[in-house]
Amino acid sequence: MKILKIPKYKITIAYQLIMMISIILASLPFFLIGGSKVFIKDMPGIESYFFNEFQVNGVSIYKTAYLSTEGVYSSIFGFSNFTSGHTLMLYLTSFGIFFLWGPIGFLAWSPPSEVWTKKTLIWTSVVEFILFIFLIVIYSISLSGGCFNRTFNDQIFKYFGKDFFSTDELQNQLQVLRESINQVFNYNSFAISSAFAIVFALISALTIIAWWIYTYLYTKFEKRSNNKNDVVYQG
Repeated sequence: MKILKIPKYKITIAYQLIMMISIILASLPFFLIGGSKVFIKDMPGIESYFFNEFQVNGVSIYKTAYLSTEGVYSSIFGFSNFTSGHTLMLYLTSFGIFFLWGPIGFLAWSPPSEVWTKKTLIWTSVVEFILFIFLIVIYSISLSGGCFNRTFNDQIFKYFGKDFFSTDELQNQLQVLRESINQVFNYNSFAISSAFAIVFALISALTIIAWWIYTYLYTKFEKRSNNKNDVVYQG
């Protein structure tokens, strides 16, 4: 019985194209929005007396204190430095892009069958799958409005400490700052970008699973087609 088969090299190329495009799209919102920052003194409604000549190590923080969505990722990872989480995500996504796009350069000297061998694709797909699941989890956690708001509270208190806002006037300024955060950083835009990234990371993860299933069935088919006693797979 003849069974219509799509050439394996076409499946491999299609698989790699989907993966390469998806990693770019899954990383794009992070690169565009994840590292945005604004100095507190430039936030809407914040007056200079908000800082009350507050100093850290004898130096006024009026011109240096800033807030950033970078802190969302640090809050998730539990880092005390609110830029460390963003840096880690930057390294991971850059690694994923290089990991998937790097082999393209070898196509100038070798055919796809040698660049993307079965053995290479199997172990790289495991690494890629773990990376995409990790991104899905991190982006999903960052969708939480509570996580988003807590991140900025942590950044504010890291600069000033909770005891700084001890008067009614400063408490009112703190509330103004929180309202400014919603205007400047816009949780809805952040959530949309994270959801966008989740969709393409999920597409990548499902593509890997589909490729695993295909590889298993293809290998099984090859074994049975080479078995002369298995008439089902003979032409």
